Amino acid sequence: MRYSAFWIVLLGISVFVADVEAGKPKTDDECKKSVDCHLMGKCSARGGKCLALTDDDCKPSVSCKESGRCTAKKGRCLALTDGDCKPSSNCKHSGECTAKAGKCIAVRNEDCKTTMSCTHFGKCKARGGKCMALTDEDCKQSIDCKYPGKCSAKNGECIAGKDADCRQSNSCRSSGQCTAKGGKCIASSNADCAQSEDCKYLSKCTAKDGQCVVTSNDTCRQQEACKGSGQCTLKDGRCVAATDADCRQSEVCRMIGQCAARRGRCVASREEDCKRSEACKKLGRCKLNEYGQCVK
Repeated sequence: MRYSAFWIVLLGISVFVADVEAGKPKTDDECKKSVDCHLMGKCSARGGKCLALTDDDCKPSVSCKESGRCTAKKGRCLALTDGDCKPSSNCKHSGECTAKAGKCIAVRNEDCKTTMSCTHFGKCKARGGKCMALTDEDCKQSIDCKYPGKCSAKNGECIAGKDADCRQSNSCRSSGQCTAKGGKCIASSNADCAQSEDCKYLSKCTAKDGQCVVTSNDTCRQQEACKGSGQCTLKDGRCVAATDADCRQSEVCRMIGQCAARRGRCVASREEDCKRSEACKKLGRCKLNEYGQCVK
C-alpha cells in the first residue's frame, strides 16, 4: 500500500507542476515558437496568453492556407471575406469558397463543380454549406463511378447502389468486384472472378469474403506471372516465388538472370546465371551486383 501511495503522491506532484507550467504567462517569443502559432495563428502574447492579434499572425498559419481563416478578430483567426476563402485548399478541393459566420462554406454549385470533390467523388452541388452528391448524374461523371463503381447518389454521397454500377466499373474488370452490396462493389461469385484481370495475371479466381483470392498452387501455376516472374506457389493468399525451381522456369531467369527465390520474388544470386541470360548476350549485363541484379 505504501508503494502505491508513493506513486499516487508523485503523480499528483507531476500534474501540479504541469499545471503550473501551462499557466505561466507567455511572451511573444514563446508564442511565435508554439504549435498554436503554426496551426492557428496564435503568435502574439497578451495577458499571458497566446492570441491571434493581427492578420500577419493569421496569414502564415495552416488554418489560413487550408480553411481560409486569415483575418484576426478577438484573438482568433477567422474567415471574414470571400477573399479569405478563395485562395484556400478547402475552396479548391471542397468548394468552401464563401465566408459566413467566421468560416468558409460551400454556397454555390459553381464552386463545387470545379473541385476535386466533384471530379473524384461526384459532390457537385452545394447544400447545407457543403458540396454533396445529390443526383446520379453527379456520381456518373466522377472517378469513383469509373473505378470503384460508386455511381448512385444517396444521402449526399456516391455509392454502388446496384449491380449495373459495378459491372461497368474498373473494379469489376480488374478485380471481379461486380456485385453491389452495402454501398460497395464486391466479388460475390467465382464466375465474376474468373473473368477478371486479377484471375488472369494473379490467379485470384475464387470469390471469398467479397474479394477474389488464390486457393491453390495449381491456380498459381496457370497464371502468366508464374511463367513471367516465377510466382508459382501459394503463400498467405498470394502467388509468390517460393523456390529456386519456381524462378528457374521463368522468363526473368532466361532474360535477366534472376533465377533464385528470395522473399517471394526472383533475384540474381549467381554470376553464372547472369552470364547465361539474354541480358548478358545482348546488352553485356553479365556481372552480379549486391542488389540481386545483373549489370555491366
